[in-house]
Amino acid sequence: MESLEFREIARIVSLSRTTVIDEKASQNGPGWSIYPGRVQVQGWSHDFQVLYLTSSCTAEQVNHARTAAAIGAGNLDNHVVFAPSLDNRHRKHHQLDGPNVKGVWNTREYLRSFIADELARYRKQLQGEKPQYYIEPRIETPSGFVKKTPNPLESLLLRRDDPRLDNPAGILGILLAAPGQGKTYSTRHLAASLSRRDKRDNVVPIYINSSQWQTISIADMASFSKTLTHCFKHFGSSIGWLDGHEDEFVRVTLKAGVFAVIFDGFDEYVLWNRGAVEASDVLDTVQQLARDTGASILITSRTSYWEAAVPNSSLANGRDVAVFKLMPFDVNHARNYFKERLAQKTAEATATKIFLGVKSLGDDFTGRGFVLSLIADLAERSTEAGFPNINGRVTLQSLIKLLCERECLRQQLPIGAEEQMNALQSLAVEGVRGGPVDTQLVEMAVWEARPELDELEVRETVRKLEHHPLIGKKGADGWEWQEEQVEVLLLAEYLCQLSQDGKDGDIHKFCEGMSWGESRRMDLADAVVGVALSERQWTEDQVGSIVGSLINSPLARGGACSNPEGCKLGVAIALRVMDTTLGSGATRAERTQRLKAYCGDGGFGELEIGGQVTSLDFSGSQFVKCTFDRVVWANCVFDEETTFEECRFVGGDAHNCTGLGRSRIQNPQLDRAASDWIEREQVSGGTRRYGREHLRADLKAVIDKFVGRGGVGMRKVEARNLRRGAIGKSRYCDEVIEALEKEILERHEISGRESGGFNVRSSAVPAVRFYADNNVFTGPVKKAYERLTKKLGL
Repeated sequence: MESLEFREIARIVSLSRTTVIDEKASQNGPGWSIYPGRVQVQGWSHDFQVLYLTSSCTAEQVNHARTAAAIGAGNLDNHVVFAPSLDNRHRKHHQLDGPNVKGVWNTREYLRSFIADELARYRKQLQGEKPQYYIEPRIETPSGFVKKTPNPLESLLLRRDDPRLDNPAGILGILLAAPGQGKTYSTRHLAASLSRRDKRDNVVPIYINSSQWQTISIADMASFSKTLTHCFKHFGSSIGWLDGHEDEFVRVTLKAGVFAVIFDGFDEYVLWNRGAVEASDVLDTVQQLARDTGASILITSRTSYWEAAVPNSSLANGRDVAVFKLMPFDVNHARNYFKERLAQKTAEATATKIFLGVKSLGDDFTGRGFVLSLIADLAERSTEAGFPNINGRVTLQSLIKLLCERECLRQQLPIGAEEQMNALQSLAVEGVRGGPVDTQLVEMAVWEARPELDELEVRETVRKLEHHPLIGKKGADGWEWQEEQVEVLLLAEYLCQLSQDGKDGDIHKFCEGMSWGESRRMDLADAVVGVALSERQWTEDQVGSIVGSLINSPLARGGACSNPEGCKLGVAIALRVMDTTLGSGATRAERTQRLKAYCGDGGFGELEIGGQVTSLDFSGSQFVKCTFDRVVWANCVFDEETTFEECRFVGGDAHNCTGLGRSRIQNPQLDRAASDWIEREQVSGGTRRYGREHLRADLKAVIDKFVGRGGVGMRKVEARNLRRGAIGKSRYCDEVIEALEKEILERHEISGRESGGFNVRSSAVPAVRFYADNNVFTGPVKKAYERLTKKLGL
């Protein structure tokens, strides 16, 4: 962890422009410093001084500081600020009092005092995020044990209960779970709980989730610090003066212990920004932020995305990384939830009985949080209309049908359960096209499900559906799904039924207008596999028929893929079912043979592929007229016989792959981003000559690590992080770093890390800044470039 210096606090406070503190001390002594300050508001100003006591300040040195600051005797107001760890040595500083002492604060308290009003509004809004009927979930901890209480995620953020979490260098927690299992539910609870904490814990959560991204520009989202600080604006408590200084604000406040970070939806963040940010870069940024600031940071991700995007990750459980897994809900958890939510004992018993029936489908698919909510809704609404007779196995489809039947009885609806489900399924299909679901669309869906209804009956039916357990009216004319995963489940059932009925044309039509991004497509692929294997108990060949219908749609052959979204979905389903049926023990070659079987003809022709392609062996494989839409190849094997013929590459990247640079890429269509990473792989593989343009790119990849965002300040970089990112894939990574170390970098020690770190030596800072601003080599940077051109024969 980088030490927090008072000049950093002074700079942050001075950004407000109402309080200005000099960054240079007017007096210094062993263990203390004095900084002049001024408050200035609308022509009025008032001078004061800050007496800062370091963590090493002794009781005797406090007395010397008292004399220097004229505490109790001078006319100038004093703000006494001390390093929090000083409390572990003695309490002498708390005795600094007098008429000219306006307060004694530790650094965290002092920083918070300047944003007290904004934090009060922000915390109040966060407290409203607390979800109803929250029951502590079972969480698999980094040590492999499953815990419920105390909540291990809260322990991570507060650094307690586990000695391993007491890490001064910061810690990154990663929570993995399946879609709909309860990641957002859990993080909302954490954010609300921490915002209620008393002064003892004194940490405020910076809480980010995907609902906040709608109002962030793509350019701002590419900045992790701007994404974090947007939470204040989202919750109606903007800190206006931090605009343009987000990176500095985040780093200083995290080092001071003001905030902990809860970032829900790491996978959605990366996918939303596809092309602007990559998973590995964001993870490097987050992990480095935790190390530099000593902060606790928690991020969440779908398990399937994490395993695909971060294969063989260095982010395994270690001293500064902790991987948690949200476990499927068991019977005890369900009983506790029903007891909390349902008032009547009979309803509670019915809900538990339904849950046991659903559990017969298997924990992985049905032990998710949204299923408990559906069951509780059914039991709760059944009290007025009689309890359903539940015996044995219950599918999610039959659970949805029971909910619709309850609504028929409760609200005397003129449409039956099947007709309700048809209407809901129509709305889900329309939602795939990206348009808003409004009242007119709901009326149309109801009329299509029951054409004999007249206009007044349709309107009355729609009015009663406004508080349906599956969909409801929000605002003036908008409609939303009560549980997002229900929409996905209805679509999965729809696709399975179309495939079973042999309606390939309808499948093609369904996919033609699909406007979902990769995140939702992954959810749908997961749901299709779950419905097919668990609910319908299909064989793998039957699931393969869905893949075939999507990939080999009626118009797909004989040219470029005419149904790109359907093809992407088909490949996603193929990859997901392969992971499910083969398991983690399968070899890359076995996985590839299975994928070829799904795609038909034993090869890969005229396919449209998106997202992550992981742990496959493409040695000798041929890709003909395929489109790779921002595909990230990870942990895959290629060779000289791997051929890409007339393929189109849009963006993308490759991580931990072998042989890709030696494969044959014939007559490709490449955008700039794709051209860059493919050329990099070819240089690394020795099929393309390393030139000066590659050297410039490599130098930039290293130098950029040391330049703060916006060009503010020079950063320190841990040695092991210097080779991460694009430079780590360079053929001449070691030579580039060696030359830079000789000319512009110097090593420094990092407490607790044998490898140490690097920083830009003071004599080279002007040249590095000039390069960052103008992209022109001067001084030591130019010397490093010339040294390398000579050594590499360029």
